[in-house]
Amino acid sequence: MDWLAPVNTLTGAAIGIGSTLLADRIRWRRDREALDRDTRRQAYAAFMAALSDAYTRLHETAGEPLPRRRPARPPTRSSPPATCTRCATNWP
Repeated sequence: MDWLAPVNTLTGAAIGIGSTLLADRIRWRRDREALDRDTRRQAYAAFMAALSDAYTRLHETAGEPLPRRRPARPPTRSSPPATCTRCATNWP
């Protein structure tokens, strides 16, 4: 009796089942990591909102106005502005 055909069939089935299980495991892990990342992001956002609320309430309780945000300063230059060679204008 020829055993080669059934052995090859069982080997192919085992490889197919193994690769399917591996692919499902990888997909499950990727989905789980995405869910964990979203959960962590929501927790961070909730924490930041609570921190901002506590900051505002502490200033209100102290009777102090909230500090104003300072306008952004332009960057300082240590060298003169570059000059365009085509039109001879200065670049910022």
